[in-house]
Amino acid sequence: MSATPSGRADTPWLALLRGINVVGKNKVPMKALAGALESAGLRSVRTYIQSGNVVFRSSRGDPDALAKKIAQLVARKFACAPMTLVISKAELAAAIRGNPFPEAQYNHKLLHIYFLASRPKSPGKPSRSRAGSSTSGRPMDSPTRSCNRGSSGVWASPPPRATGARSMSC
Repeated sequence: MSATPSGRADTPWLALLRGINVVGKNKVPMKALAGALESAGLRSVRTYIQSGNVVFRSSRGDPDALAKKIAQLVARKFACAPMTLVISKAELAAAIRGNPFPEAQYNHKLLHIYFLASRPKSPGKPSRSRAGSSTSGRPMDSPTRSCNRGSSGVWASPPPRATGARSMSC
């Protein structure tokens, strides 16, 4: 952590903006997003490709308040309202340490983590979302080998000899 000019702690954060720049919809240019976030008082803003993933620093310590601020700014400046989740560097590090599939390093591109804004209504029951369905809405014929709910997210890994990445929420 570094300090701001006012002496307050400057914490690194990760903002995940869901549903932007997907199939030409909800277009949000990353350079413009970074500029808007810096104008709103966030510091050291960096974006990752056109994903809606943003790393920044802020002395504000409430992830929910930061998520709300970012979502409102995106709605106002870019006329779309992405679901926004903000997690701390410590939460991201804990999620990485909590990887229940260390053997997946043979092909890390097939390992996925889904960060959840809140605990699912039925955490013990598997459920399928649209992300885990075929285009017909039916479940995929080759689900992930295993799902594991960690304190920071939901991990999914395909069967050991999978040829393509398929993911589903669990």
